[in-house]
Parts: sequence; C-alpha cells; structure tokens
Amino acid sequence: MSGTRWRGAAAVAAPAVLLLGFALAACGSGAASPASASGFRVPASGTTKVPRGYSVPAGTPPPVATAISYALRQLGKPYEWGGIGPRGYDCSGLMMMAYQAAGISIPRTTFNEVDVGTVVPSLHQLRPGDLIFTPGTDGTRADPGHVGMYIGHGLVVQAPESGAHIDIMRLNDYWAANAVAIRRIAN
Repeated sequence: MSGTRWRGAAAVAAPAVLLLGFALAACGSGAASPASASGFRVPASGTTKVPRGYSVPAGTPPPVATAISYALRQLGKPYEWGGIGPRGYDCSGLMMMAYQAAGISIPRTTFNEVDVGTVVPSLHQLRPGDLIFTPGTDGTRADPGHVGMYIGHGLVVQAPESGAHIDIMRLNDYWAANAVAIRRIAN
C-alpha cells in the first residue's frame, strides 16, 4: 500500500518518542532516511510549501496522519511566541494543536512535551509523528527548548523562531546534529 497523498486535510499517521543519549550519525536506510534519498527538493533553509509529491508514509496510524496533516496546513503562518493558532504558532503550540486535532492531548510547552509519550532511542527509529527536541535558543540538552515533528521522508515540520514562518526542514540539516530527545506520541 502506498502512502496517502497529503491533501491539506486527512491522511494517515504514526507514533513517536525519544530520549537523551542516542546516536546522531547520519541516517542510512529505514524510517528516517535522508531527504535527498526521498527525492524531495527542500532547501537547507527550509520551505513553507509541501514538497511536490509528498505523501504521509504508508502504514502511518490515522491519528498521526491527522496530526501531520494539521501541521502541514499551518505552513507559511508566522511564528508567534506562545501562539496556539489560528493565526500563528510557536513550536510547542503547533505540536499541541496538531495532536489535539487528532484527539490526543499533550502539554502546552516544550519543557513538558519532552516527557510525554514513549522514548525513541535513535534517529534511525524515527516514525512519522515523532517529536524531535533540541536545545533551541532558550533550552539546554537536559531541558530542551525547541520541538519539531518528523513527517517521514527525512523531513521535519516546525515553527522555527520569531520573524520566521512555519516550515519544513530536512532532518539531516539541523535536527540530526542538534536532537537531544525524541518522543513517540501515538502508535
């Protein structure tokens, strides 16, 4: 069965969670393969548009697909500190609202979201819907301050920082080098 094409509304998704101390080597084959291997052209600086031909990977559980679809519908909206939509979001607000759209409640802040779900011990074990945490500008390795959602195909959706817009980045550009925790929210 092939992945569901992203149509801006519904699709199919999967669960995720990670913790400190995993390998940060470049990803080879498997669930978290590099974006370049998937054929999607996403600049290192990110994109505010869904890459042509993107689809939620096959086998992604429906609640996760819903969360991914919600997040992708927010692409291009401005980063807004403390924002939970609909006009703008901060990183943790986007994750909270995406999972809320799927009927799953998670905490409001990155500092609390990092404790929810199941730990994913390695970037090689990423699945669509997993939340990836980095220190960001206001956190530390032990208390991460930034979060993004892995959407499959080596891509991550995020609300990056003040002055920027919700975008998609390649996993291997920022996230693989800075990830300190990964959590799986739904299975």
